[in-house]
Amino acid sequence: MGESADIRASLLCGQCKNSKLMIWEAGATLQTSATLQRSGPNMPFYTVRCLWLKSAVMAPAKLKKCEGMARLKASDALEDEDGE
Repeated sequence: MGESADIRASLLCGQCKNSKLMIWEAGATLQTSATLQRSGPNMPFYTVRCLWLKSAVMAPAKLKKCEGMARLKASDALEDEDGE
């Protein structure tokens, strides 16, 4: 799996077609915040942008339920992985 797929697999938002990931290089010197996350010490920073909320998702790894969730179809997941 690629970085995007690995991050998506660990998030509730990762299965939603309304979510878009922004991923920085693993070596980037950024500081985590409520919207800028890191899944491990040598992992890249990422943020999740929700098209339903029209904002960044706060603490996406801790999200339990989302009423605006629109599940990805297999074809949507392939397009996202290709960056299209």
